[in-house]
Amino acid sequence: MKTKKEKIIDTAIQLFAEQGFHNTSISKIAEAAGVSKGLMYNYFTSKDELFKHIFDIGAEKLTENFDPNRDGVLTRDELIYYLHDIFYKMQREREYWILFFSVIMQPGIHEIVKDRTYEIIGPMMDELTKYFAEKGCDNPEAQMRYFVATMDGVGMHYLLDPEGFPVKTVIQKIIKDFV
Repeated sequence: MKTKKEKIIDTAIQLFAEQGFHNTSISKIAEAAGVSKGLMYNYFTSKDELFKHIFDIGAEKLTENFDPNRDGVLTRDELIYYLHDIFYKMQREREYWILFFSVIMQPGIHEIVKDRTYEIIGPMMDELTKYFAEKGCDNPEAQMRYFVATMDGVGMHYLLDPEGFPVKTVIQKIIKDFV
């Protein structure tokens, strides 16, 4: 049984994806979640705060098994583990990830979570940059950005066509090209 807060979060991400963040009001979310507007404000002071919370959940899911021992050093085996883990998560929670990415890509959303992006995702990007530097890449930051962009694109294609997408083969290609 979901808590009221979880119901609000699930409803909000669904409405943000379907109607757009800017077209979705706190009132609409409360009504669709079957809670009072006042209860909404007990959990979240604003729609922006609610979205930041949703973003934090997604970012945590994206990063929770990156450098699993949290020593600040990404190894080859840890990166391979992460690749398999992230696609498993997408398979297991496909609907969530489709909604999450559709909301994140909306105009103006990045500004709401820019500080959180660098706070949560920044350390991951720094570790990847160090990883590529240690591998001897000419431009480790560009390689990190290329890796992240590749993962974003592969993830979106996999989410759109999980049955037809050769995910195991593509993971092996990413390992060959980046790891």
